[in-house]
Formats: sequence, C-alpha cells, structure tokens
Amino acid sequence: MKLRLATIAVLLFATVTAFAQEWRLEIGTGMQPIHMGWTGVSPSSILKSRLADKGQYINTNVGFYPNAFISGVCRYSRRWEMVLTAEVSWSHHRLMQFAQFGIDPNGKPRFDRSKSSDLGWKDSSPIASGTLQWRYLWIPDGVVNLYSGFGLGFSGGTDIYPVPSVTPLGIRAGGKHIYGFIEAPFGPYASLVAGGLGWSF
Repeated sequence: MKLRLATIAVLLFATVTAFAQEWRLEIGTGMQPIHMGWTGVSPSSILKSRLADKGQYINTNVGFYPNAFISGVCRYSRRWEMVLTAEVSWSHHRLMQFAQFGIDPNGKPRFDRSKSSDLGWKDSSPIASGTLQWRYLWIPDGVVNLYSGFGLGFSGGTDIYPVPSVTPLGIRAGGKHIYGFIEAPFGPYASLVAGGLGWSF
C-alpha cells in the first residue's frame, strides 16, 4: 500500500511534467516538522528508547534539530506549479551515561540516576519524508513571486503515515535562473519557517 501510494505520486508528477513550461530545483532547510513531536516518532524520541536499556539518555537542553530538503518544481501554467519534495530530519544532542551500581535479579544492570557523565555528541538515525504539493502563484511574474501551497506527504521512522502539507505564504526573489526563497510551511518537510536557494532551467 505504501509503495503503491508513492508510485502514484511519482506517476502523477511525471504526467504533469509533460506539460511543463518551466523547471526549478530547490534546496533548503527549516525548522524540524512539528508533527514529529506530536506523533512520538521524532528522531530524539526514537533515540531515547534505544538508549534507555544501556543507562544512557540525551540532554534535551543542549542540542540541535537539523533538517534538509530538496524539491523538484514543475510550472505547468501561468499560476500553478507542482512540487515533489524529499526531506530528512535528525537530532544532534549531548549523550549522557548514568553510573552503574549493580545487577538486578533479571541480570540487567542497575543505574544510579543521580549520577551521570557526559559521553559527547550523538546523532539520531534520520527520519525521511516525501511531499507532493501544488502551488498557486499570487504574483506569477517578475523579480519577486508570492505563492501559497497545499498537498499531502508521508513521513515516519519505523511506521509511515500521511501528513497534510500547507504553505499559507511563500516568497521567492532573484534573477532569471538563481533565486532565494522563504516560506511558512506546515507539513512533512518543515514547519513555521523554511528557506533556501533555487535554480530555474
């Protein structure tokens, strides 16, 4: 089922591109998707469960939440574009180790949660997402373009689940081929703010 949905999205994108008037390639970064925290499949939550048995934990007060995405943009009319985006998120935290003080009756180590040492930086396993979105260009021509977008994506760690994608406002500005963009997305590839560079060809 998951593979079938991904195949349908790619075929739909390929069909629309047959009518392409313009192609763009965008790379960017932004705030890690909010939905990951709501669903409990964030990179940090997955990492926490893997570390617990070893008496380790991550210091959530000191860390980063990197995210990166790449998009293929197909403009097929004056005001409409179709966008296919692939994204990856992960966590970069300080790793801590509780002091061990014995073995429990089941043969598992016991840890003193009042004592811990710093093991350095730790990266979580990445979590990927894919999004198919349509953009409506409010200002389609000129040096500055304004747009809004809507669509659907899929994200997750061990389980894949659907996530709606909405971009109330996006702005891109620049030359004929190279431009910058900033937007306020809510969805699988970023939340609240995202930005990057694009290339039109």
